[in-house]
Amino acid sequence: MTSFFKKHCLEKKYRYNIGIHETARTLASHDSVRYLADSMSRWVLKMATVLSTVLLAVAMLLFLAGYVFSPWEQYLSFGGDFHIGVCARGLDSRIVFFNDAEYGPYRGSIIGIVGADGNVYPPLERQRAFGDSWGIYYRYFQWSDSTLWTLTVTLWYPIGLFAIIPMIRLLRSTVCRRTREPK
Repeated sequence: MTSFFKKHCLEKKYRYNIGIHETARTLASHDSVRYLADSMSRWVLKMATVLSTVLLAVAMLLFLAGYVFSPWEQYLSFGGDFHIGVCARGLDSRIVFFNDAEYGPYRGSIIGIVGADGNVYPPLERQRAFGDSWGIYYRYFQWSDSTLWTLTVTLWYPIGLFAIIPMIRLLRSTVCRRTREPK
């Protein structure tokens, strides 16, 4: 009976230990997956914060450059029909996209003359416009031999957009620091 008892207890102990080890292994694998997922999400959040902060700095530099540079004189050209510049008016600085480097960005000027017969010369085939409202200005004119278009967008949009993640991270770290400090 003693040998049966020992054998039975050893088998139970062995099965119990196997169960503990399998459960521990299962938990360890779930914890490692959870840890890996947490570390990946922290890495992605850090990279998003770094990228957003860099883009915020670029947008702010462009905002300040709008007060120094003129898109009619200083601009970047990408091919013959696509140019980018910055300009400022008051407290608003804008990025300017336009197609005609000789004419520059269109900001309202004479584009045609009305003759005595009431016709516009040169004849305008197509005209599209979107206001100067909400920080966006768009003009498109097409004649039989040329096209003129301009798009300006306020830099307040990218500044506000790129400031979201760094501000959340800054506020979160400040609040976390205050809750950890002893009172």
